[in-house]
Amino acid sequence: MPSTSRRASSRALLERLFRLYYQARPALILPQDMELREFALQPFGSSTYIRHLAFSSYGELLAYITRERVPLHLYYSSARYEYPEAPNMEDKKWLGSDLVFDIDADHVPGCTAREMVFCPRCGHVPEGLRGSPKCPRCGSEVSRVQLISDECIQAAAAQAGRLIEFLGRDFGFPQASVYFSGHRGFHVHVTCEEDCATLDSQARREIVDYLRATGIDVRSVLGYWDSRRGTGHPVPPSPRDPGWRGWIGGYMEDRLGGGVPSLDEAADLAYEAVSSLRVEVDEKVTIDVSRLVRVPNSLNGKAGLLVKEVEPAGLKGFTYSLDELSPFRGRVRIRALTAVDIVTGGYRVEAERGEILEVGAPVGIYLACKGLASLVSVEGVKLVEVARGPT
Repeated sequence: MPSTSRRASSRALLERLFRLYYQARPALILPQDMELREFALQPFGSSTYIRHLAFSSYGELLAYITRERVPLHLYYSSARYEYPEAPNMEDKKWLGSDLVFDIDADHVPGCTAREMVFCPRCGHVPEGLRGSPKCPRCGSEVSRVQLISDECIQAAAAQAGRLIEFLGRDFGFPQASVYFSGHRGFHVHVTCEEDCATLDSQARREIVDYLRATGIDVRSVLGYWDSRRGTGHPVPPSPRDPGWRGWIGGYMEDRLGGGVPSLDEAADLAYEAVSSLRVEVDEKVTIDVSRLVRVPNSLNGKAGLLVKEVEPAGLKGFTYSLDELSPFRGRVRIRALTAVDIVTGGYRVEAERGEILEVGAPVGIYLACKGLASLVSVEGVKLVEVARGPT
């Protein structure tokens, strides 16, 4: 079978599995005002999105995605609109937006994605290929697959936990919700009402700048000299101080255990604190008042994993496990599209190009979604017991 036909067959099997999941009526987490939200989806076999959809109930949405177009990716808008189905943004009549943050593991300091570049048609693995998307051997379009380590996903989880703390302590948003993206990052949502909802892009950018400590003057944060004692020591920041001074104070207290540092020692610790505590959120996501966000409990087509809510207390010890994040169980047969040697989410897979393997459904579907393998057979795949949505 030609490779293009194999890919089409694999895509059809993936679509069948995604339909199976949605036909089980999973408990998609939808906003209470869903009738004011724009919905969008990317269908299988398409690089474009179907947008400007509007639904008034869970049942109406579910009927569409199981009978009309099964989504590879499913979204709703962070914005509320008077007319969410209007095809032009200006005609939708914006009413306000939630506050949304995105943390990707490959943006966490010290983490970079491993990129695999290969031609799925002839198998050539080009070296030093820069901007060209074409295989130098056969002229076909090459595949570029990025992989991130489990440890970096755990580091992103820790950043999401710190973001929750910032939002509660410094911005008065104690009810933020956090979700694993279904791929390699975390989304944090604040459902906004009144003044929060109508923040413009510039105001949202200032929140991002604060979280990322952009332009912070560490010396001014340290405060004034204690002239009353004439000691030449600064008054150290206290954990009880507001804003970044309080965060720095807590960091210094943990490391000093009491005592008053010199100004130079305090400055060194303060710079270290800012570097360690800043949160690397994606600016373009937060400032976009019409951003599309993934529907929680939907499937992310980049990995076949759930967009899953995570309790803030569980972020510190977050475990990236394909078995826990996939709704699929059983065994599948896959054909490797290139030489594979990866460790991810509790699985190790080694295969030569063209080799057919039988593997656990979570990792086989993951590899197919990533474009490293094609599905050959999915007979016997079942769903775990999923929480059901309204009947």
